[in-house]
Amino acid sequence: MGGTGTDFLIKGSELCKKAIEEDDKNNIGIAIDLYESAIVKFNLAIKYIQNETQKTILIEKVKTYRNRVNTLYEIEKAGRPPKLQNKRPTKKVKDDDEVDEEEEEEEEEEEEGEEGEGEGEEEEEGEGEGEEEEEEENEMLENMIKKCSKKGKKGEKKGKKIIKWKDVVGLENAKASLQEAVLFPQKFSELYTGNREAAKAVLLYGPPGTGKSYLAQALSNEAKCTFISVSASDIMSKWQGQSEKAVKILFQRAKKCKPSVVFFDEIDSLCCKRKEDESESARRIKNEFLVQINDIDSGVFFLCASNIPWELDAAFLRRMNNRIHIPLPELEVRANILKTHMKANSHTITDDQFYEIAKKLEGYSASDISNIVRDALLEPIRRLKVSQYFKITSDKKYMACNENDENAIKMNWTKIPKNKMTDSPITLNDFNSVLPRCKSSINKSDLGKYKEFTNSTGFNA
Repeated sequence: MGGTGTDFLIKGSELCKKAIEEDDKNNIGIAIDLYESAIVKFNLAIKYIQNETQKTILIEKVKTYRNRVNTLYEIEKAGRPPKLQNKRPTKKVKDDDEVDEEEEEEEEEEEEGEEGEGEGEEEEEGEGEGEEEEEEENEMLENMIKKCSKKGKKGEKKGKKIIKWKDVVGLENAKASLQEAVLFPQKFSELYTGNREAAKAVLLYGPPGTGKSYLAQALSNEAKCTFISVSASDIMSKWQGQSEKAVKILFQRAKKCKPSVVFFDEIDSLCCKRKEDESESARRIKNEFLVQINDIDSGVFFLCASNIPWELDAAFLRRMNNRIHIPLPELEVRANILKTHMKANSHTITDDQFYEIAKKLEGYSASDISNIVRDALLEPIRRLKVSQYFKITSDKKYMACNENDENAIKMNWTKIPKNKMTDSPITLNDFNSVLPRCKSSINKSDLGKYKEFTNSTGFNA
């Protein structure tokens, strides 16, 4: 076996051992990821192996672990612990020495009785193996797309916040457009007859951090349908033809699981303008994307986001029924964003003071404002770190105070027992302290480009 094949086999064996350990611990998600990574390494090893006997051995190993992955997917979908009869395969992947020993024994047997195989049989065998490898690659791509999708459900997992429309501050026109394109056709399908059709593809564009991905998350939780969120890293592959195949499988799964929503963030990474010096593989991926979007069925909705819409291909833009501009938040929206982020924490800031802070945040994105709030929330902790005087409250906890306060005790925070500190409310001064060091991430020179693109190609929201 060549050195490259050996490397892939060793890596695959290591991943398989880890997968088996996680499988034994009933960590299904981690085990699936490790099994699939191992299978990828084994398939690469198979491509580099010259000896047909050794290749056959590894193909059988891959089949064994592929069956276990499919079983784990069923277990994960059913939401139950693995049963005894569904336990992982007990066979372990053999290392190079063990495989080589088997190879030598089988080669001796082949030399004795199988020297006269015809060329025609070898060609048929090669074709069969090629088809088998292709089926395995398709299966790997399908499982990759499965991991990117989730079924719309009521409720939420513990510790994971569910984003709803009410959590998206402002952007009312954008929310209305998405409701019209996804929720209305899903709930009142009888209204969409004749030439009346809901939008099948929508582009959200605007400066980074304005809430495009946040809107998609809210849509995924409001729409009781399968939501498939992918990025370029889920699609791109160094193997020729695999990226186009992944695009095709992505839309096939969306059609199979409809009603469904496919969300692609940073779509400009795949569907930028075509150029003369563009690689053939990039051109094929782009063409496949355009074909699939053109053939979207009823019940499948394509949503994408971009920070540089002027770089998108004209043919791609033509297929977007709605092109919605997500602008920087205005004064009232900025004030409401501040209020929303401060709801969960104690503060002494009035509505007028929120507007006072919002006036200073012109040109800031929603993400920038979120970072400012996060920094301001840490100001009381920073005061505790430098405070030299504390007093004990009625609930027997320590609170930072001034030297002249009654019952003030001189000490620093390192002397205070664990979980015995009282938080202090956020004040306007806390925000005034962090504003000078928190700058906007928006490039002002790009704002004119968004306006120009909206006037020529998009729609305001």
